[in-house]
Amino acid sequence: MTDQQTALERQRALYREKNAHLDQFLEPVEPYEFYREIFPKGSFERKGHYEDAKGNAIALTVPKKQDSQENGVALEIEGDGKTRRHLITDELEELGEIQNTDFTIMSPISYFGRQRSGKNARYLYALVFDLDGVGMPQLRDTLHQMNKDIIPKATFIVNSGTGLHLYYVLTEPVPMYPHNQKILKELKYSLTRQIWNRFTSSIKEPQMQGVLQGFRVVGSGSKLGRDYPVVAYRFGGAVELEKLLDYIPASNGERQHLQALMKKSRLSLAEAREKYPDWYERRIVKKERRGRWTVKRDLYDWWLRRIADEIKVGHRFYGIMTLAIYAVLHTKLATRYFELNASGSGQRYTLSVDAINDFQLYLPSINEQERISKILTDIDRKIENNTCINDNLANHSAMVA
Repeated sequence: MTDQQTALERQRALYREKNAHLDQFLEPVEPYEFYREIFPKGSFERKGHYEDAKGNAIALTVPKKQDSQENGVALEIEGDGKTRRHLITDELEELGEIQNTDFTIMSPISYFGRQRSGKNARYLYALVFDLDGVGMPQLRDTLHQMNKDIIPKATFIVNSGTGLHLYYVLTEPVPMYPHNQKILKELKYSLTRQIWNRFTSSIKEPQMQGVLQGFRVVGSGSKLGRDYPVVAYRFGGAVELEKLLDYIPASNGERQHLQALMKKSRLSLAEAREKYPDWYERRIVKKERRGRWTVKRDLYDWWLRRIADEIKVGHRFYGIMTLAIYAVLHTKLATRYFELNASGSGQRYTLSVDAINDFQLYLPSINEQERISKILTDIDRKIENNTCINDNLANHSAMVA
């Protein structure tokens, strides 16, 4: 047995020992129950219900070559290493597709579109901390520090294979506005410095991760292999974001700095009405939805008049086709398709040529299309004939005169 194989077997034995210890004191949680608690019913868009206009979670799977050897550190990936995206809808049915994968990650965030980017992020549902260098002494001390309120008590403790993932499920999801993302990043860094200490990890320097960081999906394979899945245990309850500030030192001004940032980011409706009257009128009084483009009926009628009055004979069919495309592109189906395939979100989208070309138009049957075409062609011919007759009459009148 090579040194690498020996190290891997040692890590696998430690994985089993951690699970045995956690089983003694905590309640194991099934993957569906785990994610249902993080993402309560109604958090995401329902499957096929684009009118919900809500975000979705995104899981990323990297495939492994069939003949590759796991070394406890990395997996040899298949082909060019392209990931497969799984959009998680409100039913959470998609979790079944990723339970038996080797390497799938997901963050506790909902997104608009298919890209896991900050500008697409909608809500944060939990803060997650990754502890590496966790042996049995570190596991025991982590539990001890939580029980003694030295570090915040996690909602879930997850055996990720070689370390721990600590999930702090929030009592209320936090909107991922740019300013909020900055606050959450600073808060997570500050808390990481408290949670990752010389008793909870054998590694001296804490590993800093942003709020968008993805973590191996509970129920999927860990770094140790598919036979050593990521396992979750219930420990505490949901946490209030403000309460986490109590665990950050006040002596160096760090806590006060975060408190000031959080206060600045949260205005009452009365304060918002006075400070942002236009926003208050649109969003609160008129209840207009955020990030939507409202197309006026005048624009449609203007185009319709152009078809009737300005487009020449022989081109009306294309004019009507343009109007039809315009109408189709503003249906809920089309709008949702472009949102899901865009790399941007909100008021501005960036679409690839492939995404545009792959959009499916639902057309009438060929017979119906031919019937419509014949009607339009007959109308054009009749207009052309009437125009010729009128021109001839005008010429004849000029000659008589």
